[in-house]
Amino acid sequence: MNKNKSANINVTSVFHVDLPFDTYSYKLTVLGDCKVLDSWEKPKIWLRQIPNSTLWVSDPVQLPAKLNVEYKYCLVSGGYTPRSLNFEGYGFGTNRQMEFRENIYDVWDDSETFKKRIISTDDYTFINYIYDY
Repeated sequence: MNKNKSANINVTSVFHVDLPFDTYSYKLTVLGDCKVLDSWEKPKIWLRQIPNSTLWVSDPVQLPAKLNVEYKYCLVSGGYTPRSLNFEGYGFGTNRQMEFRENIYDVWDDSETFKKRIISTDDYTFINYIYDY
């Protein structure tokens, strides 16, 4: 039996992330440390905003079911350049660890540039979407 066979197993996942602030002209992407997530390089998996909400969703993504995949969400301004990447969190110590499942639900981690606004009870579209989906 081929021991490397498990290395070729993929999981189909959809990323859902709540961005409780105005993104203006920025676009949301997800980057990570595997080839599908562009190995922290040029984005190719983009999320789209659900109308009248703070929820962003990706198309289904085939991810390699390997251990320890790290990822982060990133806002990109205008056309892509390495300087146009605005990662969530405060450095690589705040990378997310992939949990392989059909739907991945996250909330944007504050960064120096983009911080969540204080949410009101009217801002629970994200939770409603999860339970109604």
